Amino acid sequence: MTQPSSPESEGKASGTAKDGAKPAFDLREALDLADATQLDVQRALFPYASFLYLLWGTTYLLGYGVLYCSTRGWLPVSKESGLLAFFVLMVIAIICSTFVSIRANVGLRGTNAFQGKTYGWAWPLGGMVIGALSSAIANAVPDWNQRGMLINGVAILMVGLLYLAGGALWRAVPMVVLGVWFLAVDVLAIATGPENYLLVFMTLGVAGLYAAAVVEITRNRGRGRRSPTPKVGRDGRT
Repeated sequence: MTQPSSPESEGKASGTAKDGAKPAFDLREALDLADATQLDVQRALFPYASFLYLLWGTTYLLGYGVLYCSTRGWLPVSKESGLLAFFVLMVIAIICSTFVSIRANVGLRGTNAFQGKTYGWAWPLGGMVIGALSSAIANAVPDWNQRGMLINGVAILMVGLLYLAGGALWRAVPMVVLGVWFLAVDVLAIATGPENYLLVFMTLGVAGLYAAAVVEITRNRGRGRRSPTPKVGRDGRT
């Protein structure tokens, strides 16, 4: 026959169990840690976003501008020279973007570093496919304006989808909006026809990039003025 345990023995037993048990999972602290990590990633990446938007906006404005004006006879250069100038500007922008992306990923570790590097490599890899496809289209389509619309339409499709992917990856609303904007402008430019495609994208696409740059500059200034305040839990811990 077992003897009933005394309250003292029960208290000791329960105290021992509590002392030896693992600490309970704190969902609030886990969410705070995830938010802090996400904020660190955004601080590491997005100071460069405004520069990249300005870089590519200017590249598109100059590149597509020279290409469009040369096809219209508004510049004393041939269409082939305008196309060469466009490709040179694109190569310069790609090199600058690659350098900035590598710089932005310095200091990131683990999953964040993997995401950043994978997303960064998606751009040049996609560009390689676009380059191969452009060569095939150029050989198959004789009309200058028609093949220009097809090549650029596919290229802008890739750009819009990658902006959407980046926005979803880092929860960056401006990137999502810019991705949707690029896809909408691409559809509108295609609808206007081969002769007007470059003009429509040169104006609306560049305007979207410059607007995104202004938004990012404003957001970065807001982050700089906002001082982080640690959250204090019920137990007094931050």
